[in-house]
Amino acid sequence: MLQLSRLIGALFLSIALIATVGKVLGAPVGNGIANVPIGPAAEPVTITIWYGTEKRDWLEAAKQRFEASGAAVGGHPIQIKLVGKGSAEMAEQIGREQFGSVDGQPTVASPAASMWLPVMDQEWQASHSASILAAGEAAPRPLVLTPLVLVAWQERAQVLWPGGARDGQFWDRIHQALTAQSWAAIGGSQSWGQVKFGHTSPLLSNSGAQALVLMAYGYHHKASGLSVADVTDPAFITWLGQIESTVPQFGESTGTFMNEMVLKGPGAYDMAFVYENLAIGQVDAQTSNGRIEQAEGRQGQPLHIYYPPATILSDHPYAVLSAPWVTPDQQAAAIQFRDFLLGHEQQQQALIYGFRPADPNVAISSSDPSNPFTRYQKYGVQVQIDQQVESPPAQVISELLEVWRRGRFE
Repeated sequence: MLQLSRLIGALFLSIALIATVGKVLGAPVGNGIANVPIGPAAEPVTITIWYGTEKRDWLEAAKQRFEASGAAVGGHPIQIKLVGKGSAEMAEQIGREQFGSVDGQPTVASPAASMWLPVMDQEWQASHSASILAAGEAAPRPLVLTPLVLVAWQERAQVLWPGGARDGQFWDRIHQALTAQSWAAIGGSQSWGQVKFGHTSPLLSNSGAQALVLMAYGYHHKASGLSVADVTDPAFITWLGQIESTVPQFGESTGTFMNEMVLKGPGAYDMAFVYENLAIGQVDAQTSNGRIEQAEGRQGQPLHIYYPPATILSDHPYAVLSAPWVTPDQQAAAIQFRDFLLGHEQQQQALIYGFRPADPNVAISSSDPSNPFTRYQKYGVQVQIDQQVESPPAQVISELLEVWRRGRFE
């Protein structure tokens, strides 16, 4: 019995010594020496965000800052998995529950534009009784904004629009140029060859689908109320086909498409529809240069930015999903990250990448010479956007994509 008492006493003495040494070394009581946990670490709450790749650089940087801040839900650290997707592809795969083992099931969908959310929800509700989009505090909210613009090599654009692209002839001149035999037929140099126009595939990329929407609105000379009758009008389909049949190749990614213009110059494309942020956002951390400066340095002539008479905005919605696989903790974690992205600091950071902040309290232009909206005004960048088209209903978008698919332009 005495031997057992001595053993218990020695054990308590050892524990006391460990606690004392731990305090001397700065370890909190309840932890191992040098702050090594005695118990297992709390399991992280992991959220998977499917996002439009146009905002990859901004999101990746924000993810690192957020995770480093120690954000947690109920004592469980939040981990974020980012999965880049084309917006049209994202809407279809989530709506039809087509999840691969690598991508995983999404907690959040963040396509490039809100017009894809009803398309996704329409697909989902074809086999489910309720919406896949969370409501209330978790309802979709825009993160950043960027309009669709036309970038064109300046000397080509001066031939195409000698009076400026805002002279009411924007779409008519594009159609006229693309149906002409060559640049020489409309007053350009014979050495320029045929007029080369481009945009991404509307079946894979948001910018490609938005280009079709703008063409439909432009053909019908309207900025709202686009209908199924409008996009299935035989005269419009003929007009659209004459434009689309001239596109050399429909890219999958708007960023890759923009890089092709910069690297290959007017020999590849004379003009193309891209996002404003891809044209002006910083792509060189050392010089803070954007693609416009890269293009001018590489090709010896500048790219100029033109805004259609009525353009369309990508608002990059952050939509928390109300799906069977999303837990309450994941939903809470997703809301935390959304609020972080909408905070003043991250909205300011979005400017560096060429985005317009969703927060109206963050100024777009400033006296800072590195601000792209100040820096690139001589290349056509506008702070104010005069007119925007109305985002069409899901049924109209689906029908327009089907018209394009039947045209076999892929």
